[in-house]
Formats: sequence, structure tokens, C-alpha cells
Amino acid sequence: MINNKLLTNIYFGSELDKLDKGTRSTEHTLKQIDPKFGVLSDECWEEVRAIVKEFFKKKLVGKFGGPITAGDAFFIAAYLAAIKPRTVVEVGVCSGVSSAFILHAGHRLGLCRSRETFLHSMDLLRFHGPEQNKVGQVVELNFATLMKYWKLSVEITTPQVVLGAHALQQEISECLPTLAFIDANHMHPWPTLDVLAISRILVPGSWILMQDTQVMERWIANCVERGVPSPKPCRGVNLVASNWNGTKAIGWDMCYNMGAIKTHSDAAAQQEFIRHSRMYPFEVGTAASSECAQYLDALSR
Repeated sequence: MINNKLLTNIYFGSELDKLDKGTRSTEHTLKQIDPKFGVLSDECWEEVRAIVKEFFKKKLVGKFGGPITAGDAFFIAAYLAAIKPRTVVEVGVCSGVSSAFILHAGHRLGLCRSRETFLHSMDLLRFHGPEQNKVGQVVELNFATLMKYWKLSVEITTPQVVLGAHALQQEISECLPTLAFIDANHMHPWPTLDVLAISRILVPGSWILMQDTQVMERWIANCVERGVPSPKPCRGVNLVASNWNGTKAIGWDMCYNMGAIKTHSDAAAQQEFIRHSRMYPFEVGTAASSECAQYLDALSR
């Protein structure tokens, strides 16, 4: 909850008491963008809000890092309700709050099927931070009964999965329709690489959700609230959302930090997106730039 009066007129995303009002604008927008949202009943939209409230009222054990907010979760759950995916692919896990929510919402919406993986999650790390917290531990510690619907792959990146013909690629491709959620390294060009890689697994016209499209807005709000300096800008996800030359959705009010893009069916459009992405300097630093450039070249072919 924000206490600083300088931030009175904005949402942070965690204001659970304002969820009903703070998500109406995003509901309206999504209904205009994809007809699948337009056919959802008022009761279904209220169920989505109820699922979010139920999850965020629970005190989660083992949470660390910067997890999704209630506003982010509403955006994700709305897509689950409208698209009704057989499988969700998640890139970037950290403590596992988003993984737990996707499983919880998927289960509540009747999308989880017996003895079938509903959520495929992948992360670069197995343990996170100086305390070596276990990646994804929130799921095991708080939602153990949903573990059977979850598969976590660690110490791997999306380009490695796709370019290396990893077994995970085949497993996901056999479980369409699929929805993807990316919340991994936000520094350019990693979000671009994740989108290009995941697009190769999904069928054209699939939705890829992205968290932290406005991460600097959230960070600066934190800095004003706590009176600390702002970190270095990180604009990778915002660049993807801004440069995407196809159908996309941008969250509003409490969902301001979420966006979604619909995968291209036109190879020329994808090449144009890649060309625009290359115009911006990499944020990952010299050591990783060479590796990222090689991945970008490979995924551009």
C-alpha cells in the first residue's frame, strides 16, 4: 500500500481493496482487442476478481524477489479465462509467486486436467540470491496439491530450448492451445529473445503475456515511497511492447505493468520487429552482449 501523498493519484498494483475499480479499464480494453474476452459473462469477470482476491489474501511462505501484484494477476487470470489454454509456458520463476497464481487460477477455472502438466516453467537459475533460496519454492510450500500440474525446468534459457531442440519444446508443442507468460531478465535484448524463441513453439496468433512493461514506473514509485535512489533504467520489456508491429494489449490502472502481444503469422512483420529491436543499444553489458547477439542472429533466421 502506498502511503506517500505524492503518489496519491497512481496505482502501485497491490491495492486489493481497489481491485474492482482498478481493473474495469483493463476489462474494457481487452473486450475491444480480442472477441474471446467479449463473450465472457459478467459473472466470469467477477470470478476472475474473486480468484485474485482469494490468492492475495493468503500469506505466502517463502516469497522473495519482486513478485507479481494483484493487478498483474488480474491480467493473467483474464487471459486464462478467455483463451482457456491447455498449457501455459512461463519464462522466469524467481520465488514462484506467479507460478503459484497461474496454477491456482488455472485450477479454479477448471483448466487443470488429471495427470497432465498445465504449467511449464523455466528459469536460468536453480537457487536465487546470496541466501540461495530455491527457485519456485512458493509453489511447493503453499500449493503442494497443485504440484502435479507443474513442471519446472531450471538452468536453461528459451533460446537454448528452441535452438537446441530441447525435449521441452516438443512436449509443449503437443499441448496446444498454449498461452505464454514472460517475466525473466528485463534488460534489452533478453525480452526480445524470449519472445522470438517462445514464438517458435506457439502457433501464429497465440498470446504472449509480459510483466514489467512499465517497470521503471513501479521502481520510481518505490523510490519515492521509501526515499531511496532510483536504479539504472531497464527498458527491455517496454521496447518489445512499443516495437511490436502486430496486435497487442496494454494493461491499464492496476494492470499498468502488464502487456500482451499476439504472435505474428507474417514472417516479414517479424523481421521488421527484429530490425527495430536492433536499433536500440543492449542493456546487458559487454560480457553478455556477444552471446545475446549470437542468439538474436540465430532466432532471426
